[in-house]
Amino acid sequence: MQKIKAIISGAGLVAIVLLFSFLIVQDKKVKGAQSFWCLQKIIVQDKQSFFDYYTTETNLGHFFKTNNLIVYPEDKIALSLPLNVCKGSLIKIDRAPVINLKIGKNESIVRSWTSTVKDLLAEQKITLGAKDEVEPNLNVKVTNNMQVVLTHWGERTEKREEKIAFDTEEQPSADLVVGNSEVAFEGKVGKKIVTYKITSVNGDDISNEKMDEEIIEQPQNRIVLYGTKPKTTYLTQGQAKWYIDTDEMLAACNLVPRGTRLLITNLDNGKYVEVVASGGNNGFSYPVVVDLSTAAFSALGVSFWQGIIYNVKVEIIN
Repeated sequence: MQKIKAIISGAGLVAIVLLFSFLIVQDKKVKGAQSFWCLQKIIVQDKQSFFDYYTTETNLGHFFKTNNLIVYPEDKIALSLPLNVCKGSLIKIDRAPVINLKIGKNESIVRSWTSTVKDLLAEQKITLGAKDEVEPNLNVKVTNNMQVVLTHWGERTEKREEKIAFDTEEQPSADLVVGNSEVAFEGKVGKKIVTYKITSVNGDDISNEKMDEEIIEQPQNRIVLYGTKPKTTYLTQGQAKWYIDTDEMLAACNLVPRGTRLLITNLDNGKYVEVVASGGNNGFSYPVVVDLSTAAFSALGVSFWQGIIYNVKVEIIN
């Protein structure tokens, strides 16, 4: 009798253990991942194609990763049953339209469920400038594999400091012999502020238009002196008097023939005059070397009332 009771007691214990194990297995069948007891068939519909999978995964993300299924955040996912129910499921993947978006020089691929190009740009937080251009236009409906191109047009003003070139100015010099020249002033570059309107496309400047300019420093011309003093040959040096009251530039000198062109220089002040020899000076006696007309006498910077110039040089004009 005791043996029978022991057998019954042992059988009951085994039954309890088996029942407890069954309940644990059933619990794992619903909640556990990668359990043999949760092997199920999954049908994936991607666009118009259907694919069968057998899996023990009960987590949707794990299922996609394990089976190398790429799903983008913008794609819409619908399940007939959650995977953790372990009764199989139909997973429908509705792919978001793919758009090739070119903004200026930058190109990217985006996915969006927006209705129009205008909505797409707003979703991407892209602000249009007043002169920007969009192709296709903003009201066009977004479709799969379309291209949207945004061209940025920009305008700005810019001030630039620029140089002003100087010119070369020639001036006569009575101190230089004909054929000779010298630079009296090298010249100086000026400065100005120029305002430009600059137009750009996608960040690249394509044109500039001068709007205004302000001269801040005037240029100063280069001054080149050229000689007007005739070439001469030295004749003599001494005093000069005047002998005739006339406006003609004449001189009487015994040292040269009538008609000889002479250059008479007042060595006290550097002034000179060209005269024509009218003949000999009858009253010639050194240190007087030449007699001048009143016009020539005055041209040497001395009043003819003075009557004499004490230091002159006489040269023959070649």
